[in-house]
Amino acid sequence: MKIACVTYFLPGKENNQGPNSLLYQIISKRSKDLKVDLFIPESILRPIAPEKISIIENELDVNIIKIPQKKENFFHKCLTFWWPTGARVNYERYFLKEDDYDLVWGYPFWTAPHIKKINSPRIISGMDSVSLLYFRKFKTCIKERDFATPRYFLALLRAFIFELFFLRNERVHVVGKMDHRVLESIGVRSFYVAHPINPINFPEKEKEKEKEKSERIVRILISNALHGFYGSRRVLDWLSIIFSTVGSIENTSFEIIFHKGRKDLIENECEKFFKPDNISLNFINWVDNYEALLSKVDIQIFPLDIGAGTKTSVLTALRMNVVCIGTDVACENIDVLDFDNFLLEANSSKDFHRALEKALSFIQNRMMDKYSHVLSEIHDPEKSVAVFWREATHEKK
Repeated sequence: MKIACVTYFLPGKENNQGPNSLLYQIISKRSKDLKVDLFIPESILRPIAPEKISIIENELDVNIIKIPQKKENFFHKCLTFWWPTGARVNYERYFLKEDDYDLVWGYPFWTAPHIKKINSPRIISGMDSVSLLYFRKFKTCIKERDFATPRYFLALLRAFIFELFFLRNERVHVVGKMDHRVLESIGVRSFYVAHPINPINFPEKEKEKEKEKSERIVRILISNALHGFYGSRRVLDWLSIIFSTVGSIENTSFEIIFHKGRKDLIENECEKFFKPDNISLNFINWVDNYEALLSKVDIQIFPLDIGAGTKTSVLTALRMNVVCIGTDVACENIDVLDFDNFLLEANSSKDFHRALEKALSFIQNRMMDKYSHVLSEIHDPEKSVAVFWREATHEKK
């Protein structure tokens, strides 16, 4: 079976790098009888070294084919200004012969306008429903960012039109159950496949020096703190709860690590409430080795307002036995073996306080050490990808 994959991403196996790692896993774990040609716009390939492209071709056993692009004219700009950024790439719709492929796979959703007129069987793949994504952004704006509400209401309307018009009558793959329900409700035929966990190179756990000193260090990682919609103002409320909860714990020091957080805003807000002496703050930006960072972390906090909830960072943390506390958005679509201890949901300050105390008790009692894999098998890459290809190619169980 020969497949054409039209994508705006060069597949990559790196963790914490966005949707290209999902594309990499799906292609790399296909059956041997599936031949794949990757069609990528020339503007995406131009800045990438030819050696890297060759490495991807060899690793995935695919052909990467450059899609010639047309110069944007005024009419095209007026027509596509409301599309997602990637969908504005202007290239010929008929860049491949329809008869050559048994299936044309568009990744992500944004490719839909460009392959819609192809008569071969088609499937569109993506992470989130764009309508749900912007609905959640719009809801956050109403609560916290009044000035941005009109902008995101318009974005929500555009997203709804985009999915209603360009995805209707297409077969669509998503990694979120709620995204699946939203698409189905507007007449888009979709199917849900659990997000596979990326392969992880487990670094050696940092050795606690408890034999040399009695004090224990507990590290709490807060992802994307106050950074766009991936960390709302609730982070500041949760910080005050952390300070009041852990300040009285004896013989234990706490390090709070803010990953891609607003240092200036957080430090200014922290001055408004008392920070105990046993707590230190650490601000970091890009991390080359995310697994090495997680190997030193006990608790990770995900204050997500948007997304399908199956973020790679959440799955990676759970795979490495890090106790996770997150909103309902962060926790949805994830299946773990010990939900009550490893994945704790918190949407209010009261919920977070209860979840934090439970997580600290779980860690202090060393109960986490007995687990080696807390994620359910539905996130196993082999099984998840097999479900995708079965659905995509209509293979029978």
